[in-house]
Amino acid sequence: MIAAPVHPDPVRPSAIRIQRLLDRCVRHRSARLRLQPLSLADVAPLWQATRNPAFNAFLTWSQPAQRSELVERVQRMVARSQALEVAYLSAFDIVSGRWVGLYRIETDPDWGAERVFELGMWVHPDFWGAGWAAELHALGTSLAFLESDAPALAARSARANEKGWRTLERMGFRRDREYEEPAEGAPPIPAFRYRLERYDWERATAPAAAA
Repeated sequence: MIAAPVHPDPVRPSAIRIQRLLDRCVRHRSARLRLQPLSLADVAPLWQATRNPAFNAFLTWSQPAQRSELVERVQRMVARSQALEVAYLSAFDIVSGRWVGLYRIETDPDWGAERVFELGMWVHPDFWGAGWAAELHALGTSLAFLESDAPALAARSARANEKGWRTLERMGFRRDREYEEPAEGAPPIPAFRYRLERYDWERATAPAAAA
């Protein structure tokens, strides 16, 4: 069951923007994917994903040793969505109904004053390859731009995750800087920050003019 988000205080514009994303995400689909707010029902496939060491390689939190640890983490994620601090979304394969990955949209910590959203994505190892990650990022990017007034979107990728940052670059994200991402109980992770301006996205996704 999907928990209904708590309606925001009208004096919190950022909460209103997150509320809209949570409310409208189910309207957005790609050729193979649909979205819905993250729920505790998604613990099972996420737990399975964390059993693959490669899935955990670029996470900023360590591999959960016990399923209960992951349940607590997902509970915190759902609570943050209900508090309208961040939109945590699950992506599903439209045909099979299988859980494909987790998507995050929240106000960017560096460019929040500009109303910029930051995007984050984790894809189940069963869906690595065949363009699933790129399709999910494109869907999340479309949702964030179409359902908000964000002038730009930001994303980050571990420097060692070449597939991740090359996907961002193919989508038009431009590298902003290199930095070290803090990690729970581990050394900082060398990473890249990216930014995509709305006008660049609109130009890239606009239908071709009729001849």
